[in-house]
Amino acid sequence: MSIWSKFVRAGVVGGVVFSACTSAATPAPTSPSATQTSAPTAQLDTTPVTVGWNSPPDIGYLPLLMAIDSMNAKGYKVATVTLAGDLTSQGLIQNSVQIANIGGLPVGAAAIAKGAPIKVIATRVSNEAVWVSLTEYSNCATLTGKTVGLFAEVSSFTSQMNAYFDLNCKGVKPNYLTIPDSALRAQSMAAGGIVATVLGLADAVALDAKSPGKYKLVPMGTALGGVSDGILWSNDATLASHPSIITALITEQLLAIRSFYKDPSQLTAMAAKFNVTSPVANQYVEKKLWYANGGLGSDGIEKTLALFSLPGTRQTIVNAGPMNEALKAIGKSDATQY
Repeated sequence: MSIWSKFVRAGVVGGVVFSACTSAATPAPTSPSATQTSAPTAQLDTTPVTVGWNSPPDIGYLPLLMAIDSMNAKGYKVATVTLAGDLTSQGLIQNSVQIANIGGLPVGAAAIAKGAPIKVIATRVSNEAVWVSLTEYSNCATLTGKTVGLFAEVSSFTSQMNAYFDLNCKGVKPNYLTIPDSALRAQSMAAGGIVATVLGLADAVALDAKSPGKYKLVPMGTALGGVSDGILWSNDATLASHPSIITALITEQLLAIRSFYKDPSQLTAMAAKFNVTSPVANQYVEKKLWYANGGLGSDGIEKTLALFSLPGTRQTIVNAGPMNEALKAIGKSDATQY
């Protein structure tokens, strides 16, 4: 069984479907004494839409939560729902969910290959996995014969680790110990049972905080250039008929992200407002885990497809139209490259 087919069995695809119409408002009439006419104003598309996710939002969702709040304040009608298992995927296909998040490309690409009418429209957050090693093994070429922790023989974390090795220490041959839980692998690192592993961000930061300087932390999103980013999806019907709602969501998300890079001091208060307070919140700003320009400009899509041997291409998986419109409206930021 291929890697991507395993993900299809284990994961969920998120998606987006909207059902609204956009029209241009009639230009305001000009009085006889007026020297200028008013420019036409686009009418707000207030068709109700629902954003779905398959687990409760955490700190990585904060800019998206802020975007939804801002849209509702402006007159849009955006609701949210947490769905279990593959109900998020079903909601996308059946049009009961209009916007949704998944952890990355594997399940989505596989679903598209089977005919699902969905497309990537933006990234939600950079890859949150972190490569952690004892500082004396900062050069991964020194890991031959040493014990390295794995989530599983076949997993996203393991594939990312192998890609990291290929880039930095091709041919290295560690001894592997399978520990299928990030927190437990962090405990093993602390106890000296393993010398390196891939951890979730919160576990990596907590481990480092307990023994500052003992470990080297490498964000996989940085090391692998966009592989396995968190993705936002839409569907073909919505993209064709109601792109203005998608563009508005992307625009508001980018503005929220940029606001944190401009003024990180607001992060704690905003996280509390949206019930996603986290001890690692500052890492999202310090390590640039949110893309200020939407994240679609990198070759992360291609790298992820290759890393997981997924079907499809950027052309079959991504619709960058709404993202391009958002960037045209607000310009590009120098806070992050992508």
